[in-house]
Amino acid sequence: MLPGLALGLVAALGFANQRGSTCAVAAADDIVLHRRFDRLAGFALAAALSGAWLAAVGAAPRQAAAFGLASLAGGALGACGAALNGRCAMGTIASLCRGRLDRLATLAGFLLGARAMLAALGAQAAATAAVVPAHSPWGAALAGAIALGAWYLARRHGAPSPGWMALIGLANGVLLWAMVDWSYTAWLTRLAAGRMAELGRFGPFFATLVGGSLLASALAGSWQARWGTARAWLRSGLGGALLGAGSACVPGSNDAMLLVGVPLLVPGLLGAYASFWAVLLALRGLRWRHGD
Repeated sequence: MLPGLALGLVAALGFANQRGSTCAVAAADDIVLHRRFDRLAGFALAAALSGAWLAAVGAAPRQAAAFGLASLAGGALGACGAALNGRCAMGTIASLCRGRLDRLATLAGFLLGARAMLAALGAQAAATAAVVPAHSPWGAALAGAIALGAWYLARRHGAPSPGWMALIGLANGVLLWAMVDWSYTAWLTRLAAGRMAELGRFGPFFATLVGGSLLASALAGSWQARWGTARAWLRSGLGGALLGAGSACVPGSNDAMLLVGVPLLVPGLLGAYASFWAVLLALRGLRWRHGD
């Protein structure tokens, strides 16, 4: 894929992430407080459209993330980090680009947490394997049907525009098909593993993701720089450290779990995502029950 096209798709992802609703913490709060599943339907829409594209074009990358204790523990750690931080991985970028400057501590904490966990495990971050044949008309049809159902559910209950979630899914599918690893959390995890060559290779994708989100924020008039309190910076830093530690365990954070693991049916990422949601819902339920 041409570099300019790849960067354009990543910018579109950043823009849609700001205008849509990709934060798992917000979705969990809707489920716990209001029994609303519209945001979750938006996630299903993005994953299903990504999977439909990959099944239709006949090729899909497979990520080396095996199901096991490490993936389950990583998902749980990531959920603890997201709950403490108040935002998940993609929600952190959207929040930062609306002016929450304490989210910088989340990114720094992510690096430190991933580095500490990798040192403890004595492991390196996993890489995406080669493209393998995966042409499946029935798979594409099934994923398309799931996408239509998710779109209907999201629209019926007044979710933030499903169109943005559809854009996220399609752009992600094209990038995965072209073997472009745009995930900023995977990039940070590899940096934490000491692979400094990643800085030059993936730095432009991270900058473009942030740039697209900033543009959406500016056009919507939602940018407002806020330094936040010392407590906010501490919570963001500690939450980021747990997110990073979990990402090193899986390997992959919840953005990879949803946008790679679900459409490509990667066992390790699917198990981690189930663990992530179980712990996140439990933690948010406890938080609101006790009025914190």
